[in-house]
Amino acid sequence: MKNKLRGLFFCLLSTSGLVSTVCAESVKLKSNIVLSHGAYVGGELGYDYSKITYENFLFKFPTSHGPSTLSGDAHFAATGFVGGGFVGYGQSLPNHLYLGAELFANGVTSSTSNEAVYDHFHAIGRYDGNGYNNTVSVKNNVGISILPGIQIHQNALFYGRLGYSQAHISGNENIVFYSEPLGLPESRIPHPFSSSPNGFHYGLGIETALVKQFSLRAELNHTDYQSFKTRLNNAMTVSTNQAMLSLLYHFS
Repeated sequence: MKNKLRGLFFCLLSTSGLVSTVCAESVKLKSNIVLSHGAYVGGELGYDYSKITYENFLFKFPTSHGPSTLSGDAHFAATGFVGGGFVGYGQSLPNHLYLGAELFANGVTSSTSNEAVYDHFHAIGRYDGNGYNNTVSVKNNVGISILPGIQIHQNALFYGRLGYSQAHISGNENIVFYSEPLGLPESRIPHPFSSSPNGFHYGLGIETALVKQFSLRAELNHTDYQSFKTRLNNAMTVSTNQAMLSLLYHFS
């Protein structure tokens, strides 16, 4: 996935040259269409890839043949869509520099489901074993960002994003008991959990004017959230990668 993100990043960089060229041509035709500054609001939609890591995962399987242990680090991927809105203020600075600040709130649909099973099939044809499965969902995130940038044309801006955010993550860890001739689950003991970890995010993007007071953004960003404990005392960390398209309305 990292390679894909790098590819998207270089695609964004190459696209920025094309966008600035198109913008330059549009300015020749309509010199009043420039990138606005000041207060703005916007909506965004995109794709989310979340990496979920269990650190030093430990689960013991009690079986009729003695205990069995599953341990180590476990990595899962959750994918889905992300969408939301933001408000901000941006100001041009000398030497074509730019500085902005934003508040944002997004809903996320990323989720994953995983399973690990210890099993044993008796000579008499009876299945005996225990297992573990989980579901994890990244629900939403809110935060604040600063956006330093450079104006590459009067209607195109290349910017970075740095900030702090909080996500809502929920899930369920199930201990599953099997004791059926066909190996079907006999009972489950659920252990639901939820957490709202904080994290640091960063990203890169380009913004270009469309028509007067409206602009379009393309952005890639990454967030690393703090580790937290599930009800089974497993340490979990979540990081997200998002590719976003945004439409902005500028008040000035």
